[in-house]
Amino acid sequence: MRAGARVLAITVLSAATAALLLTGCGSTPEEDLADWWSSGGETRVQNLLDDVSSVNQARTTPSAVLGDACRKLRTHVTEADEYDPIPDEDIQEFWADALASFRRGAPDCIAGADKQDDVLATQGVSEITGDGLRNLGSTASLLRRSTKDQ
Repeated sequence: MRAGARVLAITVLSAATAALLLTGCGSTPEEDLADWWSSGGETRVQNLLDDVSSVNQARTTPSAVLGDACRKLRTHVTEADEYDPIPDEDIQEFWADALASFRRGAPDCIAGADKQDDVLATQGVSEITGDGLRNLGSTASLLRRSTKDQ
């Protein structure tokens, strides 16, 4: 093969490879969602569901137990924030709203527990177990329904 033909062949191969990398493998939205779920999304959702349950159970226990439950929730919210967004706009909206509620409620819950300020702690717990849990429940339900066949 002559040098010019080799350069042309390499150029064509490089362009084809670049085009494939830029366009991806052509997965469907359902496959993208299933991949998000199976690659760590399910763990993040379950961690938050468990944390909210712990906060709800701890609301009537000594302040230290409630504070620890809210700290754990805050840690998992940070991990969820650092993870990829859900590749479905409608489900992502519920997810983002849940995380926002947890980010608002956790600091009040922690501060209230640390200061033994029942009003502040209750305010935080209400944000977590109210809007936060409602939106997280919607997120989990939609994700499970959307990924069960994948």
